[in-house]
Amino acid sequence: MTRQSIGLITEFLIKGYRVKVYISNHGEKRLRKRIKNNEQFKGNVDEYVVASNILALGKRVIPHCKNNDDVAIIDEDNNISVIAEFVELSDNEGRVNIITILDKTNIYVKDTTTIEKLK
Repeated sequence: MTRQSIGLITEFLIKGYRVKVYISNHGEKRLRKRIKNNEQFKGNVDEYVVASNILALGKRVIPHCKNNDDVAIIDEDNNISVIAEFVELSDNEGRVNIITILDKTNIYVKDTTTIEKLK
């Protein structure tokens, strides 16, 4: 199921594979709420930090798109977890929909969600 997204944050190429990163309405609201209510995030975490978590996966993005995976990206440096839906649009293009952002790294996810820890 592809979730509704409100806006394109960025797009990039990995080995000729185009990746577009969108944030959902829910994700945008959660990001703003968490930044507003959590002193440690103010000025440090925004939609570009979240998008950089996708880019930090490097070429691992491609198989996630091809498999239409739901992925939880754990970013211990920023103490956040990004939950995203990866979708293949064509043989050379994928889309990442950021579903939500959590202000913790010790999370529980569905059995069908892949966990990626950033190093």
